[in-house]
Amino acid sequence: MARCASDTCSRWRPDVLTGMSGVTIDNRWFCSGPCVERMVRDLLAEPAPTVPPAVSSAAPHLRLGVLLRHHGALSADQLHEALEQQRVSGLRLGAQARALFGIDRALVLRALAAQAGTRYLTSIDPGTVLDAPGGLSRETIVALGLIPFSQPDAERVVRVASRAPLRWDAVNALRRLADWVPEPYLVEDDTWAELLEQYGTGPRATRRPSSQAVLVKDQHEAVEHITQLATTARRSRVAEAHWEPYTWVRVEAEASVKDVLFTRPVLEETSWPAASTSL
Repeated sequence: MARCASDTCSRWRPDVLTGMSGVTIDNRWFCSGPCVERMVRDLLAEPAPTVPPAVSSAAPHLRLGVLLRHHGALSADQLHEALEQQRVSGLRLGAQARALFGIDRALVLRALAAQAGTRYLTSIDPGTVLDAPGGLSRETIVALGLIPFSQPDAERVVRVASRAPLRWDAVNALRRLADWVPEPYLVEDDTWAELLEQYGTGPRATRRPSSQAVLVKDQHEAVEHITQLATTARRSRVAEAHWEPYTWVRVEAEASVKDVLFTRPVLEETSWPAASTSL
């Protein structure tokens, strides 16, 4: 017999079928709903795991103005003027430079991509996302700021579109939970918005198995949702990833993938009573 995986529970798993059958999560057996809930609370209370960078760039982090000058988009005097005007307007430097001097948007995008250590696309066919590559929900995409526009290849590489600035912590979260190797490309803001509008609207997308996501207000509500999802199936996997300000928890059962997204709060130490109720 196996003991319940909850540290505060002393129940043993019965060798024969009884009314207390329990559930298996991440190959660990839990005897009851309260024990699963305690596991979820402990999981969310842990510090964010350290994930190696998705892409390692040897280039030092350079200011956008330096890169715009390097690519010939601005002169020294123009850069100085753009920076002075930016203090008043509050615009991002690239937008300010375009407004003042009408520089090519592609040059700004190229400089932003060089700053982030990634690639960029000046145009992309929105039809590439009609079939919802990757099967992510709209809520997950908006929170990540990343839109898959290719299916995973043999090496699990998936190309994703991002606005500037690129969030590598979100890229790492996607890699951790989806088991992909995301390959990010910077695109213009309006291009990203068009991709989001078209994502999953094609006729074949409705027949693809996609993840479902729920946005919750706080951690207590997240615990309730995750516990309910994890106890619905007899066997499941629960994994989490973080990027500011979000926590993303994915619950994978044999026939479903469901996501819970919420803003991670500062946790207070709380003692939880011992579990006493079976599933």
